Amino acid sequence: MLERIVLVVLSLWALWALCNFLLMAGFAAFHEPISAQFDGFRVRLPAWLRTALTQRELDAFREHEEGHRAHWHTWKNYARVCLFLGLTPTERRRQEYEADDHCSDPAALASGIRKTSKHPFDLHRALRLETRCNVGPAGRRQPTTRYA
Repeated sequence: MLERIVLVVLSLWALWALCNFLLMAGFAAFHEPISAQFDGFRVRLPAWLRTALTQRELDAFREHEEGHRAHWHTWKNYARVCLFLGLTPTERRRQEYEADDHCSDPAALASGIRKTSKHPFDLHRALRLETRCNVGPAGRRQPTTRYA
């Protein structure tokens, strides 16, 4: 009797996980992205982003999204959903920082972030990237101070 209950529960869980996967794959295939994203299969940049950013900034956004791919963020998040675990705000921030660090041109990524978002966390990310490459919000090199 217990074996049958376990089998039914596992079967229902597998069906639920499969339905989530099919929804994710269908969304990736048929939905036009609102913002830059890695959907688990490919990097997608919406048309409006291509007109709002320079080529250098677009390349930086693409590298950021490739960072999500390199760190398997989409699939880790899918696994968390299948295990009924939520994604905490701290985990989301960590994933964004990891993807930011994957970008080879942090100044361009920071500039693109500032152009496309006014959200406090995104502005913090832009400041973090600018600090990393010693560039201010206007994209100009900041003077460095050497201490003896």
